Formats: sequence, structure tokens, C-alpha cells
Amino acid sequence: MSTLLSNISVWLYSILLLAYPPAFRWEYGQEMMQLFRDMLQDSIRQRGCLGILEVWFCVLPDWVTTVRQQRLLAANYYRSRWIFTIVVQAVIALIFLVFGWVYWFYAKQ
Repeated sequence: MSTLLSNISVWLYSILLLAYPPAFRWEYGQEMMQLFRDMLQDSIRQRGCLGILEVWFCVLPDWVTTVRQQRLLAANYYRSRWIFTIVVQAVIALIFLVFGWVYWFYAKQ
């Protein structure tokens, strides 16, 4: 029974990991899965099926907090990249404008 519940728990946890931003999952997803499996095995060994509930009571509040934090960090990262891109485009346009004006001024003489 505990093996079935353990497998279901691992499957559910892998579904929960999909809430994290892709870059975060790519970097930490395997380690998070391994840590969850290890916590589950240790808890089952010590407390049986009740240990599975203890793991979930530990994991779920942390999951809610870290998903929110990682989503906000990812949004800020992409927002800052977007602002940087706009600034670079504006600077390039300004450089072309200045060089065009200088060329026009000297070509006129």
C-alpha cells in the first residue's frame, strides 16, 4: 500500500513542479524530484503511510511560497530584458538620427 501511495505522491509532485517557470525547472527540477523521493522514503521507513502525509504537509506550504517567488522573479527578469531591449533600440535610433543629421548638415555645404 505504501508503495502505491509513494508512486502516486511522486507523480503528483512531478505535476506540481510544472507550476515553476521553465528555466527554474530545467535547473533544479531533477534535484527537487530526488529530494522529494528521499524525503518520502525516509518518512515511510520511519512512520509508514502516515509519513507520506507528513511529507505533504511539509512540501505544500513550501511549494505555494516558492512557486509564487519564482514566478515573480521570472516576470521581473523578462520585464527588465524587455526594458533593456527598448532602451537599446532607442539609443540605436538616436545614433542613426544624429549621424543622419550630421551627414545632411555636411552634405549641404
